Amino acid sequence: MERYFYHGFEAIDLGEGIKQMLEYIESGHLRERSETDEKLKHICLYRKNEEVDYDKLSILETALSGWIENLFVFVLSPDLEAEHQPPDKVQGLVDEWRSFKDIPMDKVVGIALPLDSIKESLDGKSIFSKEEIPVILEYLPKLETVAQEMGWMIVNSEEKGFTDRLDTELQRERSKSNT
Repeated sequence: MERYFYHGFEAIDLGEGIKQMLEYIESGHLRERSETDEKLKHICLYRKNEEVDYDKLSILETALSGWIENLFVFVLSPDLEAEHQPPDKVQGLVDEWRSFKDIPMDKVVGIALPLDSIKESLDGKSIFSKEEIPVILEYLPKLETVAQEMGWMIVNSEEKGFTDRLDTELQRERSKSNT
């Protein structure tokens, strides 16, 4: 199966994560992490490593559990120029890939958001800060509109196994469009 790439990021709170996602989109591309430090001139990506058993890995061994699940995520086309980074003593992630140039928004096929946490926050059940609610209410509809205009799907990054399910669905859609 052809796997998609995923680029996730942490945010101070849910409202800031939504705003940051919109800022990436408005910039027109995902950017390299550092313009000054050569060691950081790349974009970290996740792509499933079929050779490992994810149930036996800790959060420190996989980009999936450290940077994708439960976070803000761009779902990216499988035809990116990226290199797999084998685990070493410094970086032990079994599923990290890197792109060494900016990734244009036309490579994005969807976004994943922590939808359960957003709903809980808006329902007043779990609030990181009271200031995040008006930010969510202002920026989430804008993000949803942009995603709809771009033809991107929105999925829940808190759904267990969402990347496997999404890879299968996107592969099926891609196969249909190629026939």
